[in-house]
Amino acid sequence: MGICSRAFRALMRRNLIYRWRKPVGTLMELIMPAFFIGILVIIKSSLESSGSFKPSTVEPTYPSDDDVLVPYSFQDYVTAIQAKRVCFENQYSSSEYDISGINKFGWEVPFVKCDSNRCTKDEEDARDKYCAFNILALAGDTERVKKFEEFIYTRYPVLNSSTLLPPDFNYSIVQVFDSSADIDKYVESDDYGKTGFPKIAAGVVFTSSSS
Repeated sequence: MGICSRAFRALMRRNLIYRWRKPVGTLMELIMPAFFIGILVIIKSSLESSGSFKPSTVEPTYPSDDDVLVPYSFQDYVTAIQAKRVCFENQYSSSEYDISGINKFGWEVPFVKCDSNRCTKDEEDARDKYCAFNILALAGDTERVKKFEEFIYTRYPVLNSSTLLPPDFNYSIVQVFDSSADIDKYVESDDYGKTGFPKIAAGVVFTSSSS
């Protein structure tokens, strides 16, 4: 115990001598913390006295009909397929391009996919060069599939018009598969997405009405 006490007193004596020989450093160590705390107190006081810092009560509001997000309908999808697409320079970078009517960060039309990275000049046709058109896959109960397919083409006759659709859209937007397993095989095929094997935008599998 005596040895520890002597060591402690020797350490304290050495520290006191060091502090005495370095008065400026010792003074800064004592003043600087108080100085910065004082700055923080001043900032806090100035903010509390301002009107923007004071809390206020916000009354609850409910969204109106104009604020509600309306999802795209199938008619919107059909319109998007018909729309003309051209390349134009990105407003933030002259070396990049966008495609008219396409929001590449939040495009919600699964039947039309365009690649603006392939654009090479302003006002270049993009629909026929850089856009791919996907299909609606149907499978399951034969009778229900047939009725649904007939409904699609009756409700949207433009899908049967070769003059109103893009030139590359030389296939039926509705393609019928024998079963959901056949849809899986189609998607897993090496030819998926290539010419003659368009990608699937959406799929509907009908079960038998009796099940």
